[in-house]
Amino acid sequence: MFPGGSVGKEFACTAKAEGYRCRSAFKLLEMNERQQILRPGLRVLDCGAAPGARSQVAVQRVNAAGTDPSAPVGFVLGVDLLHIFPLEGATFLCPADVTD
Repeated sequence: MFPGGSVGKEFACTAKAEGYRCRSAFKLLEMNERQQILRPGLRVLDCGAAPGARSQVAVQRVNAAGTDPSAPVGFVLGVDLLHIFPLEGATFLCPADVTD
């Protein structure tokens, strides 16, 4: 379906209900289920991070906020040309252009 389709709206509503900033969080969650790319203690660079949903997932999975004291603490850096509202456990550089 296209982003404006009923499936897109359903995921957008689910994302809001689960506390994510947008539905792109589910894409990263699904990818992480298959590949296990995000683990506690890793460093993550989120290019094109706005509005911050992928960074939310990364913060949870790499333990960037230190919520699990028994796991290593990771780091999440988000970069975007657009403003991103603060997120505990993530550092955002915006407006910033990674191509500069």
